[in-house]
Amino acid sequence: MKHYTLGSDILDISAVSFGTTGLGTEISEADSFRLMDAYLDMGGNFIDTARVYSDWVPGETGRCERIIGDWMAARRNRSRVVLATKGAHPRLGSMHTARMSKAEVEEDLRLSLKALRTDAIDLYYLHRDDSTRPVEEILLMLEGFVKAGMIRRYACSNWRADRMLEAHAAARANGFMGFAANQVFWSLGSALSHGLADDTCVAFDEALEDAFRKTGILAAAYTSQAGGYFTKLEQGREVSGMFDTPGNLRVYDMARAIASETGMTMTALTLQYILSQPIPAVAVVGCKTMEQLADTMAGADQELQPERLSELETVINR
Repeated sequence: MKHYTLGSDILDISAVSFGTTGLGTEISEADSFRLMDAYLDMGGNFIDTARVYSDWVPGETGRCERIIGDWMAARRNRSRVVLATKGAHPRLGSMHTARMSKAEVEEDLRLSLKALRTDAIDLYYLHRDDSTRPVEEILLMLEGFVKAGMIRRYACSNWRADRMLEAHAAARANGFMGFAANQVFWSLGSALSHGLADDTCVAFDEALEDAFRKTGILAAAYTSQAGGYFTKLEQGREVSGMFDTPGNLRVYDMARAIASETGMTMTALTLQYILSQPIPAVAVVGCKTMEQLADTMAGADQELQPERLSELETVINR
């Protein structure tokens, strides 16, 4: 599997990142442990979570992080994991009220460290942006967390291209580490989807592609397998939701032809649509069963040739 190195402190990450939004909610704690065990055994090392994950269900807050912390403690495997989490997410009842003050972000970070039972987060994402704050102020805050030993590298999530470029320029001007990654909504089906209901999320587009290319910042794709939409179509299963559009049915026809000619599974093809891009990119996958995980990880060692990628892009951009 392809790996990337983030920064001079050598965070070696696998190109397939294990997303954890379902841990403790859709997936039981016992099954969560088994899935994470299998992910490591299959060659992955990059666990992706967030302070807010699972907070949309009543009960324990931070449950997802706590389960990961319990798993690492039980398995004594912290050294095998590159651990990413996110803070600065707005309160779920007021999504347009930013939480980017130093006090708010530090509160999230300390809660994450406690739940995850670790001294430091390997990669700490700001889950959203606050465009009213200067990027220099935000970067200086994050640099402080690095100096305090609370995080090793930092990144952003759902940041627009202009803000990402502005932050990159500010980091270079001030000698800061700068963002190692930006996590965005991106998959084979995202461009022609109905889009996410949450308008604080940011989707991959031409401007972001150009920004990733110019800066070398890693693109981390969430919902990277389009919720299994194309695989479900291949299996003849009923489909609905944000990806079920006439445009994506055309994309599926091309994807099916390419899969038939190359011998790739549809799961592998959708994964490689991200991993074979000409910019550095990782796919955050949300596998909920052992079968889904095995299917996904088997596709991680394949490659989509540039001409095949171009064929898909032609249909998407038609």
